[in-house]
Amino acid sequence: MAYDGTSGTLLWEVAPSQPVHAVSAITRAGQLAVTQSDGPLLILDVLDGSTIETIDAVRGLEPSPNQDLAVAWDDGGASMVSLGPWTVGRRLPLDGWDLLAVAFGSELVLVSTMADAESSAVYLLDATGALVWKRVLPSGCSAPRLGFDVGTSEWLAVVHDSEQRAPDRLVRLSADGSVRRSVEIGSAADYAFVRRGQLLVSPADALDTATGRVVARLIMD
Repeated sequence: MAYDGTSGTLLWEVAPSQPVHAVSAITRAGQLAVTQSDGPLLILDVLDGSTIETIDAVRGLEPSPNQDLAVAWDDGGASMVSLGPWTVGRRLPLDGWDLLAVAFGSELVLVSTMADAESSAVYLLDATGALVWKRVLPSGCSAPRLGFDVGTSEWLAVVHDSEQRAPDRLVRLSADGSVRRSVEIGSAADYAFVRRGQLLVSPADALDTATGRVVARLIMD
């Protein structure tokens, strides 16, 4: 169902064939990606709910905020998707059973997987879905947040140890996947990269991604 944000009036209603798992807004195209629990991915027109496209064998879709591009994933793989017209590119097999995070650069995309202790990794893909490089994370670690520093064209990752043997780390990666900087940043329930990758915000702090230093304390009432 879609409602008018001002009046609360029901605009349209669609009944998918399967329970809805997630909904993603494709802002640039004025569309919605509807992930069903067991069924094709639905692309709907945001104005009237009409079906624009259906994509089989896809568990989810993450659209780029600045490009007519998205990452689609299924069990054990990811594909690049062109939004105009809708075209699914080659499928890249990934270690793991789900996609954990996505970050879009100027022409490339960084993704991380949710996997077992031996195979969690981050992957850099080009616009066709071809693998540029892969970096395997330490045993028991994952990268739940990814970012891109527009000013330096470097990639950013928050690396979390699921067994809590060490604090979270902010890792800066160069274009070839080598580690430029890695600093401990404590632990938080969630993170977000903002200011075009210049800041990493948690519920308590704002950190400079170039140094890992806290530049502001966020007071929560």
